[in-house]
Amino acid sequence: ARWGSGIAHKIAAFAILFGTMAVSVIRANAQAEPATFPGSVQGHISCSDGGMPAANARVILVSVASMLGQKVGVGSLNSSTDFSGDYMFRNIPPGDYVLFVRHAGYVDDLGNIWENFRHYKPEKQRKLLAGTPLITVGNGSARFDAVIRRGGAINGRVTFDNGAPVTGASVSVRQVLKDLTQGDAETDAVDMWYLRTTTDDRGRFRITALPKGNYRLRVSAHRINSNTGESFTVFA
Repeated sequence: ARWGSGIAHKIAAFAILFGTMAVSVIRANAQAEPATFPGSVQGHISCSDGGMPAANARVILVSVASMLGQKVGVGSLNSSTDFSGDYMFRNIPPGDYVLFVRHAGYVDDLGNIWENFRHYKPEKQRKLLAGTPLITVGNGSARFDAVIRRGGAINGRVTFDNGAPVTGASVSVRQVLKDLTQGDAETDAVDMWYLRTTTDDRGRFRITALPKGNYRLRVSAHRINSNTGESFTVFA
């Protein structure tokens, strides 16, 4: 009788424990259900050179509130255009948004601002947003079409004094917004367009999607002396 009573107690305890776990799982699943919103954003992206659709372009929808440092449920969303240049974002919370488009060879003006936005002072942030087309999302569907423009390119070849190619060198270009003769020609980095790449096996490089302007080019390469084993970095 005692043996049977012990088993009964263990079964009861297991049932209570299992029941507690089941309740916990149910509550956790209920809390994990994502919120749904009726808002959506859709549109068409085309290229300035010929008006062709920008197929397979990366499209980024960013909340203005998140750009201003406020805590929001959705800071940014990523999507891409289809072969017709169309895109769609669903389940978007109400608020104001900015759309960035990235496509090989085309200038991403707003994207450069977004990446450096946090470095600006509040007055400049408000000024930039005032001149930026915003998408207001409510309870329905918002539409935003955009035309992206092809940028310029800088290409070249990096070699040593003896003509041998410098492979794997880091090549960067930074837009210069002030006259180089001025004492403060080194403008704050957040006010400049900056892109980088590396040289190939022939020492060649190409940087695209650049807006019209003047640029300063910088080359750096890390090498090891085969005779001494000493490492050194070359700058140009």
